[in-house]
Amino acid sequence: MDSSTNLGENISKSSLVSLKAELLRKHQEVKQLQNLSNTTDPSSSGLANCAKYREKPVTKLNINEKSNNNVNERNKKDLKNHPETIEEAAELRQSHDALEAKSKIYDALMKGKKVLDSSSQILVNFDEKLKDSRDDNEVDDKMEEDDDSDDEWTEFTDALGRTRKCLKEDLKHYQAQNQYLEHIKQGSDLNQETNKTEDEYPKQAPPPLLSAELLSFDMKRELLRKQWEEHEHKLEGKGAVHYSDILYGEARQHGVSYYEFSSDETERAKQIDKLNKLRDETREKREKARQMRRLRKKQFKTR
Repeated sequence: MDSSTNLGENISKSSLVSLKAELLRKHQEVKQLQNLSNTTDPSSSGLANCAKYREKPVTKLNINEKSNNNVNERNKKDLKNHPETIEEAAELRQSHDALEAKSKIYDALMKGKKVLDSSSQILVNFDEKLKDSRDDNEVDDKMEEDDDSDDEWTEFTDALGRTRKCLKEDLKHYQAQNQYLEHIKQGSDLNQETNKTEDEYPKQAPPPLLSAELLSFDMKRELLRKQWEEHEHKLEGKGAVHYSDILYGEARQHGVSYYEFSSDETERAKQIDKLNKLRDETREKREKARQMRRLRKKQFKTR
């Protein structure tokens, strides 16, 4: 009698409420499981492999039959591998059906078989997307056709003995560039091999470059070296060398306040004279502004 009273005192009201809630939840799961097994076919979903949701045939209990331990162990293992509750299984199946429906609609829209009445129903403009994909395919086809046409291309040997490939219409320009590079490399004009003087065969002007990107690194370096030598040769005969004279090919940014003077002495003098006049005008305007401020202060004090 004492043990029963002690047991009742040890059990609190919160424990009883929790126990009652757990029993109600278990009863609710059993009812939902029965309804699910009656309305759906377990073999059509992924729950067929789970022993928890498998329909068990009603058989008469035979006392002589012995339980199979392997079957029980396998059922326990299935329960561990599929710990989802009934609510999670239903949500999973519902989301799977929704994704399949969206996939069918997407395929129909991409093929142009279906058109939605309202564009607000979807976030993707399938008409524009289908048009862009077709345009990309047409551009790719045109590029392949252009690549296949080799009639407009030809091969030539440059000044360094390498075989290059270019358009036929640009061949003359590249040949002129090769002659100019050979002339630079040899250090004399093109007719040095025939022992002709420079008076009989004057130097040819360098041909205009079509595109510096089509030249090799050695060609670019040789051209830059020649241009730099010509620039330095011009500076040798100049009396005063300024900062703008030595900025050959300068890639540095000087800022907004930088003023680039001309390398010509006459033009440079005009620019300096103009800047001096602007400076004098600025000083005069500043002085007038100061006088106006002083006058206003005096008038304000006299009031």
